[in-house]
Amino acid sequence: MRKGRISTLLGVLVTFCTLAAGLSWQGSARAEEAENVMLIFDASGSMWGQIDGKPKYEIARDVVGGVLSDMSGKVNLGLMVYGHRTKGNCKDIETVIPVSPIDAGRYMTAIRKIRPKGKTPITAAVRKAAEGMRYREEKSTVILVSDGLETCKVDPCALAKELERDGVDFTVHVVGFDLKKQDTSSLRCLAEATGGKFLSAENAGELGQAVGQVVAAVKEPQPAPVPEPQPVAEPAGVKLSALLSEGGELVKSGLLWTITKAGEAGKPVKKTAKSQPELALEPGKYHVLVTHRLARAETGFEVPESGLLEKQVVLNAGLLKVSAIAEEGGETLTGVLFYLYDGAGKKLKSRGGGETGFVAGAGTYKIEVVFGKIKATASADIAAGETTDIVVTLGSGFIKPSMRLSAGADAGDRDVIYTIYEAKQNLQGKRKRLLSRRGSARMAVSSGKYYVEAKYGSAVAGVEVEVRAGQLVEPVITLGAGILSVRGLATEGGEQLSKIYFTVFENRKSLDGTRKKVISGQGSTPKYKLSAGKYYVTAVYGFARASGEFEVKSGELTQAAINLNAGVLEAKAAGPDGKEVYRPYFTVYEAKKNLEGKRKRITGTGGSPRSFRLTAGKYFLVVTSRKKTVEQDVEVKAGERTEVTAEFSE
Repeated sequence: MRKGRISTLLGVLVTFCTLAAGLSWQGSARAEEAENVMLIFDASGSMWGQIDGKPKYEIARDVVGGVLSDMSGKVNLGLMVYGHRTKGNCKDIETVIPVSPIDAGRYMTAIRKIRPKGKTPITAAVRKAAEGMRYREEKSTVILVSDGLETCKVDPCALAKELERDGVDFTVHVVGFDLKKQDTSSLRCLAEATGGKFLSAENAGELGQAVGQVVAAVKEPQPAPVPEPQPVAEPAGVKLSALLSEGGELVKSGLLWTITKAGEAGKPVKKTAKSQPELALEPGKYHVLVTHRLARAETGFEVPESGLLEKQVVLNAGLLKVSAIAEEGGETLTGVLFYLYDGAGKKLKSRGGGETGFVAGAGTYKIEVVFGKIKATASADIAAGETTDIVVTLGSGFIKPSMRLSAGADAGDRDVIYTIYEAKQNLQGKRKRLLSRRGSARMAVSSGKYYVEAKYGSAVAGVEVEVRAGQLVEPVITLGAGILSVRGLATEGGEQLSKIYFTVFENRKSLDGTRKKVISGQGSTPKYKLSAGKYYVTAVYGFARASGEFEVKSGELTQAAINLNAGVLEAKAAGPDGKEVYRPYFTVYEAKKNLEGKRKRITGTGGSPRSFRLTAGKYFLVVTSRKKTVEQDVEVKAGERTEVTAEFSE
């Protein structure tokens, strides 16, 4: 790598950090306002790459630390990081420090903890930063420090165009270093489409001059001299304001104004989120659109040759307050979802909580209320300048179940899944499932009868309950269950084995002689949650198999052991003087021949050495390589490892 690469990268990063520091000093008229800047730090796995023996993320960290003092007091700075917590996760994006006045110590403590690990979700990170800074309402700036291409299959260039279109004054500056040529186009588009700058490590000479000029300008900003007042012609422009209704009060927040030239539907001339903006405009005709929550109004106006035109826009809107109660006279419910639809059935907005409000234009609307599995609708008329209160009665109650393992035991929660069904069964004896929760929780239901089921492992029990509006029903379900802990042994009282596949069956056989399977899985000492009763358990260890019958008692732990009477046969093949044998294949047979003089094959596999887990006993081993075969009798002993070598001659 060429000498000077690190200094070049430092120049790039310092330039961008200094740009951030200089954002709020671009004119004396704005010197009193610190602007909001979010620094997005790339912590993807590629940042471990080194330049002149130093990891790239350390270079970036040190440069940011070096310019924090220059930036302090001049911008509000936040820190967002991606790819630092998990591998392969496109959602690994974290706002480590929200946009706020700079605390250099806090900032460096956070940035020193960063360790690169995951993917490069550039587009999602920029969108999250923009929305966090309310880019549709306020001027906001993002500085992205990255060494590579977006890896989460989205288009940063498309996002840049969207943010530029919808934002009040949104800018992305991109600093890329150690980039491949094919990585630059999308990052350059992200910056240039928002009016920002894109710089890379390849133009070190120009960056050196830029750093010196910007740092010098930022370190000691001088206020612009106050000129003597001069008589000037009053500038042309417009002062805008909005009323909720004709003759009503001014709307003081939550407005978004978009001004275009009359007859031209292109890019807006002005866009602002101020409540009563005063805008300098050239004389002529214009069109204004103002939105406030769900209300909107638009009109035209003409700016005179000089002077300020005052234009007031009437939104013709009102406030709808909506809440829900379980029963007449009941308390307001929380955790409710409210959906607002227009008269044509189009969904406009959704909000959650207790009492909530919607500001919308005068007219008739439909409200849908969702509380758990309960849904209700209501109609509401919003009048201009008025507040409409709607309270929806759901006629709901609550079920909060708990369980106990045995009669008389304390009720608890444990790792239980509760499911609520309709009480009525269909012709097949099945009930309609309504909702489920893990752990004891209050579940909202309409008044009526229900069947509540508790599932603890493989143990299941349930009860019927009746719920009235506004009532909390707390059924305790007795499962009559216990726990079976089972392990497999190589010999009676001997070593415990691992990687055993256990299957639990009901002990009782059906008419065809089979048993019903309850649960299965691999482990060393699994614990099965089962209804009280007798069970038949099989254990499989390689080609060794054993079983046992056990009884589970309500509220108790049953510890069981199955003797597999097993050992391990390790077989290998060797040529003369220990030379390697070409692709040996091992086949294990039972030692005893049948009436036709044949042996039963147990298993076979290639490669050397090979291990076989087998029931203790005698076996016949056949090893083949090319056209040669070696045969020998072997004996496997319980709890032991038997090693044999098939020796091939030339």
